[in-house]
Amino acid sequence: MVWKRAKTEDGNPYYYNTETNATSWDKPEEIELSDEEERRDEQLRPQLIQGYESSSSDEDEAEEAEEQKEAAEQEEAVEESSLGGGAQQSAGKRGRDEAEGKRTELWALFERAELDPYSAWVFESEKVSGDAAFYSVSDDEARQELFEEWCARKVAEEGGAVLDEGEEAEEADLVPTRFHYLAHIVSKSSISQDTVYSDVRREHKDLFSQLEIDVLDKKEQQRFVASLLFYYKKMDADQRREVFRKFLLAHRAAITKAFLEDGTRLREVLEDDELPQDAYSIETDLFIAERCIGLHGTLSKLQTDVKYYVLGVKDKAVAMREVLREMLSEHLAK
Repeated sequence: MVWKRAKTEDGNPYYYNTETNATSWDKPEEIELSDEEERRDEQLRPQLIQGYESSSSDEDEAEEAEEQKEAAEQEEAVEESSLGGGAQQSAGKRGRDEAEGKRTELWALFERAELDPYSAWVFESEKVSGDAAFYSVSDDEARQELFEEWCARKVAEEGGAVLDEGEEAEEADLVPTRFHYLAHIVSKSSISQDTVYSDVRREHKDLFSQLEIDVLDKKEQQRFVASLLFYYKKMDADQRREVFRKFLLAHRAAITKAFLEDGTRLREVLEDDELPQDAYSIETDLFIAERCIGLHGTLSKLQTDVKYYVLGVKDKAVAMREVLREMLSEHLAK
C-alpha cells in the first residue's frame, strides 16, 4: 500500500504517501475506509480546508449570476444599438475607436518599459506610473485589464516565434505541467486573506479563456486554487521558495537519475549564469528542466502536488536552477 492513514498531533486525519512523501487531507482513491471512519474524518478535517470546500457551491452560484448579468447587459446594449439609429451607431464607433487608441498607447508604453508579462500588475504598474501615457486610461482596473490582454498576447507572440528545424523539433516536445497556467494566474492575482477561487477567476477572466484553463474540470480548478491560495496567504515569497526547494530535494535521487539519463540540454541551460531576459525563453528553459527531471515521465505524479506550484514562473525557474545545480554538484563530487 502506497498511501497510509495517519493523524496530526491535534488528532486530525490525513494521508501519507510512503513513496513520494506527499500528504493530503483528502482520502486517495486507493484507500478504502468504513462509512463511520469517513464521517469521522469529515468532521475532524481542519476548519480552513472545510471553509474552502464549503464555499465552492456559493462561488458557483455567484459566478453564474455574474455571467448572467454580463449576458443581460450585452443583450441590452445590442437592443439599444438596434433601436438608436445611425447617430447612436456613429457614437458607438467613435467610442470604440477611442478605446482602441488608448489600448494602443498603453500597450506601446508596456513595450517601451519592457514589462514582464509573467509578473503581476501591482508590481509592473510601478515601473510605468510616472509616464504620461499611463494616464491615457484613467481607471486602474481598466489599465489592469489591458495589461492582462497585453500579457496574453505577448506570451502568444513569443511562443509563435520562428524557429529553425532543430529548435522546432525540440520545442514540440515541451509541454506545460498540468496546473502550470492556472498556477501562473494565481501568482498574478491580488490576494488577500478573503480571496477565493471565484475572485481569481473574476480578476483574470480573459486569461482563463486565452490560456484555456477550462480544459480542467471546474471542481479540480477550485480544489487546486484553494490549496495554492493557502500558501500565498500564509507565506511570503522566501518561505514559499523554501517549500519548493524542500519539495524537489525530497525527490533528489529520482530527479538526479532522470536528468543524468536525459540531461544534455539541461546542462546547457544550467551553464548559463544569467536567466534569459524574455518571458518565452524563461518559460522554455523551465519546460526543458521539467522534461529532463522526469516530470512528464517517471515523476509525472509530482505534477499534481500543489507544492510544485507555490512560485510564479520566473521565481520557479530561478529556484529550479539553484536546486538542480546543487544536485549536479553533489553527484560530481562523489
